[in-house]
Amino acid sequence: DSYYGGYLRFFYEYSPEAFKAPTGGAVVFSCSMLYKAMPLNSGILCGFVPFLYDDSAPATREKKQRVFF
Repeated sequence: DSYYGGYLRFFYEYSPEAFKAPTGGAVVFSCSMLYKAMPLNSGILCGFVPFLYDDSAPATREKKQRVFF
């Protein structure tokens, strides 16, 4: 609780709420969800942004690259 702001908002089709992880906690969600990290107003907020994949992810990623690039 040493920072103010920095909430995570999902676009309204998911939830109108803003989320803030407790100290030492996390907000975990699918990369397919559209989100916005709100500005940090004071304090220090550190983020850890891993991308976790299953066995089918390489094929999915390749298919999307062909569409967009």
